[in-house]
Amino acid sequence: MEITSKTKGSFNFRHLPPPALFFAAIFLGRLADRSTRSGKSENRLLKYLGFLLFDAGIAFGIWALAWMLKQGQNPNPAAEKTKLITDGPFKLSRNPIYLASALAALGRSVQGASPTSALLTFALLLHVDRHVVPAEEEYLSEKFGAIYDEYRSSVPRWIPGIPL
Repeated sequence: MEITSKTKGSFNFRHLPPPALFFAAIFLGRLADRSTRSGKSENRLLKYLGFLLFDAGIAFGIWALAWMLKQGQNPNPAAEKTKLITDGPFKLSRNPIYLASALAALGRSVQGASPTSALLTFALLLHVDRHVVPAEEEYLSEKFGAIYDEYRSSVPRWIPGIPL
């Protein structure tokens, strides 16, 4: 099924799952940094911070994917949604898989001291925030109506505790 937004157009362009897009940003950024000899750091604090962000992202992502599967939902964002999931990780963030992917990618960028990877990760996250998520939100609002609108007003788009 193609999900279409009246204002943003189709977002069924993704042949790769969202985590793959974020990890492509890491790969391309580290490749660019390696060719310019940047991205070399032995700073232990950065490495530990990177591990922490990466591990938190992976754990949150596994929880979100497992929760979706437990609820009988296909984690593919282009798949038709038959049930609105509002508990588990979806009670903390409306986009836990995107958030987890971005955290893990940022963690790898920090760990590898790759400014280009970090920049590409933020650029991809900005694109997802400004174009992909609004189209998904419009689809969910049309599909689930007031139930989704109430959920959207009570759960942050991204970071728990910060209503962005």
